[in-house]
Amino acid sequence: IETQEKPQFSEAMAEIHCLSGAIYELLTGFRLRVDVRVQTLPQLADAAAQLLVSEGAADVAAALLRREEIAPTWVAPQMILLHIETAALRTPQFGVLRLAQPLPYGADAVRTALVMLAPTETAAAKQLLGTISVQTVERPSFKDILAYDGDVDEIRRALEYVFEEHFRERLEELL
Repeated sequence: IETQEKPQFSEAMAEIHCLSGAIYELLTGFRLRVDVRVQTLPQLADAAAQLLVSEGAADVAAALLRREEIAPTWVAPQMILLHIETAALRTPQFGVLRLAQPLPYGADAVRTALVMLAPTETAAAKQLLGTISVQTVERPSFKDILAYDGDVDEIRRALEYVFEEHFRERLEELL
């Protein structure tokens, strides 16, 4: 069995610092909006941008739409992931939109949109947002909390669980 060499302590601490900061930003900045009324994908992108950013929402919405036109990202039936990487952000952002009515899209319909905005320069934030996506697919209970029955506090607790697990794994790899 090949063991991967661990980074120097100072490098490990730098990564842990970035990772813990990104976890904190995602937990404190998390947003949930329910009963969202949209009839088109551009309206959904606008709602997603307005959920997470106060300045530059139109630019974020346009970027989300451009990314979506490349290839839709379904993470579960009736659950789509709207996501971009942007230099305009300093901190990662995550939110959930639950639609009042299903939005027909392709061969399916969207009932829930996960919205993820990652700053271009932060690998830790991208890792964490990727972890949320993976857990949505791998853990039906997590997906259900996001999509249907979790309020803000329940979702935050579920995110804490996912992030704590990820953080412990990274600590083990680094130290």
